[in-house]
Amino acid sequence: MTIPNCSISDARDLVSDLNNISLFLGSGVCQEDDSTELLNLLLAKLQDKIETLDSCLSYVVNAPLIEAERQQKEIPEIESK
Repeated sequence: MTIPNCSISDARDLVSDLNNISLFLGSGVCQEDDSTELLNLLLAKLQDKIETLDSCLSYVVNAPLIEAERQQKEIPEIESK
């Protein structure tokens, strides 16, 4: 099984899709008395994974910008020495 290359945009779309599924599951549309506990457990795990993926993507997107800003701040300090 091969894993296709995905862009950050594709990953953001995945976060959005997963969040939509989570909202649907949490809306009560597909809850039955005998499966409510299991559904709530799965919904909680799904939401946790969505938040983790979203945080990772935010880091991946922002880390180069943060590093570039840090390096720009260091250049005047080095030049002034």
